[in-house]
Amino acid sequence: MSQRKKRESRPRHKLKPLSVNNKEGVCPHHRSRYSASVQQFLDRQHGLYLDGAQQAAESEKRLTVWDPATGQAIASTADANAADVDRAVMSAWRAFVSRSWAGRTPADRERILLRFADLVEQHGEELAQLETP
Repeated sequence: MSQRKKRESRPRHKLKPLSVNNKEGVCPHHRSRYSASVQQFLDRQHGLYLDGAQQAAESEKRLTVWDPATGQAIASTADANAADVDRAVMSAWRAFVSRSWAGRTPADRERILLRFADLVEQHGEELAQLETP
């Protein structure tokens, strides 16, 4: 059986990232089209979201986040390993068996979903900048 090459997370086109001098390999110059709040978000050291909070990955490895429109590195995030995946599965299982969502009243669920909708609307411009090349 032939071995497949591991698929890289970077764009398939021929553009190459500019050389940069920061530790994440992120080129701030190519992020100038983003608002200040989006740039601050991209500059953060993103971890894993487990048990309702940001947590560090077991591995210190990072994954580069590429802008598909430019081929430039714009951010980095934690690279989860098998132990991190196990933690995520256990977190999901605990949430399921605790019935934390199903056990809420319909009015409480409505309040939470409406708050989420308000946040999406409030941060719509930032979300659009992150989603649109």
